[in-house]
Amino acid sequence: MNGSSYRLYRLNCRPATAVPAHSGLRFEMVATVPETATAGGSVQISWKLQTAQSLPSEHLVGLLTIPVV
Repeated sequence: MNGSSYRLYRLNCRPATAVPAHSGLRFEMVATVPETATAGGSVQISWKLQTAQSLPSEHLVGLLTIPVV
């Protein structure tokens, strides 16, 4: 993909008040590959979590690279 775009989305998920030890939570995100993406290239999706506790954001980020076929 040439260039980049930015969109802000908020997950519509239930609040998690506690996570028991040795367990986890799973949330699903769905993204649309831009029409300008070309085969053989890739699309990067990044996200960050914001918490009421204001935890350091460098620990709450993710980056996903998706190959375009």
